Amino acid sequence: MAELFENYMVEGLPDTPANLEWLRAHFECECCGQCCLIHTIGVRINRAEAEALAQRDHLTTAEFVAGVLEDKDTFIIPQPCRYLVDNRCVVHDIKPSVCRKYPLHQRKTVSPDNTWVVITGCPGGQKILKLLTSGRQLGLEYRPIRPNEKGES
Repeated sequence: MAELFENYMVEGLPDTPANLEWLRAHFECECCGQCCLIHTIGVRINRAEAEALAQRDHLTTAEFVAGVLEDKDTFIIPQPCRYLVDNRCVVHDIKPSVCRKYPLHQRKTVSPDNTWVVITGCPGGQKILKLLTSGRQLGLEYRPIRPNEKGES
């Protein structure tokens, strides 16, 4: 089962409030800190998230974004994340959307809501993957994938 140790694509699982609620109900954080350590580029946040973090840090938004990478209308907090202290998130109440959804990451493909990637470098992500691949789970909203959406003819 080598795929358990790679990013694993789960197709037909849209980014919906019900699916996020399911994730929160079934995900068990083991406080390993991998979520804040293993990304190659960093944590991508939007302007509203940057403003909330800047306010928390008693900085202006301009001061905050001066210390992070900018990419179009988003910003990237470099890894390891500065908000990880003793393997705990110190901004848990305002943490960015990408962090709240971890270990699920939405990969944009033909349709913006047809693929989740489970980050299995996370021990809790490995457990979520086992649940997702064991069959259709109660409480999840699925969307059928047509062959042409996967690039097949």
